[in-house]
Amino acid sequence: MCYYDPMEVSLLDLKSLRIKSKRATFIVDPFEKLPKTPADAVLVLSDDYSTAKVSDFRVVIKSPGDYEVGGVKVSGISLDGSTVFDLNVDGVDVLLAKTSSITKVTDKIDGAEVAIFNADTEINPAVVTALEPRVVVLYGEKAQESVKALGKDDAEKVQKFSAVEGKLPEEMQVILLK
Repeated sequence: MCYYDPMEVSLLDLKSLRIKSKRATFIVDPFEKLPKTPADAVLVLSDDYSTAKVSDFRVVIKSPGDYEVGGVKVSGISLDGSTVFDLNVDGVDVLLAKTSSITKVTDKIDGAEVAIFNADTEINPAVVTALEPRVVVLYGEKAQESVKALGKDDAEKVQKFSAVEGKLPEEMQVILLK
């Protein structure tokens, strides 16, 4: 039996995440009040961030373009004046965005197996339907409202979510990071 290290997504505070792969760790929108946290890179969805408590990072990615950090491919895509990220983390296709950045269906974004949204506004269910993710991970100020907008009142509430390539649910699952 083979053992696969899962990709882990954990909530650091209301607006900050850690995405950890086998070989790289990303901090999304860090703030000064976070505990000291090591990372390989910082991903920026919001202009309001601080790298003061992030140690060992090599790069801050906040602009469109193609990057690679620790074997993880990261594509920054410009959408309505914001940057959204498409990542391939340990074989899992991940979309990372603020809900305010993806308000309508667009052909700039391919589908994703896992869609991670900072719910700064209520999510547009048509966008999620078009992306066809196996898992939607929500966090942020409007996360609970977004769960309801998706019609998934039974969303699993967790501090940390793990995903392994080839072991994602068949039907869309909604996870609320708390």
